Amino acid sequence: MQVRTGSADSNGVLMLLDDQLIAILVELSDEMHGEACGRWALENTFGLFNPSAPETFVSIEQAWDWVRRAAGGKQWLVMGSGAA
Repeated sequence: MQVRTGSADSNGVLMLLDDQLIAILVELSDEMHGEACGRWALENTFGLFNPSAPETFVSIEQAWDWVRRAAGGKQWLVMGSGAA
């Protein structure tokens, strides 16, 4: 899913819990991110938790695991082009 971030970072995924949006993840693709280029970042979260997330995640799987734990271990659904 493409996300309009105002930068080259546009590859994203939506995370849903109980059919409600809880997070948007964006892959850092802009060269300005240096070594973080290719990693995933939380673009935004919604309502269910107050994130104290790492600045970036090595993989989308690592980000999914963190969001699942932050949402209390509940089942969630990921939508977007980054979803494998």
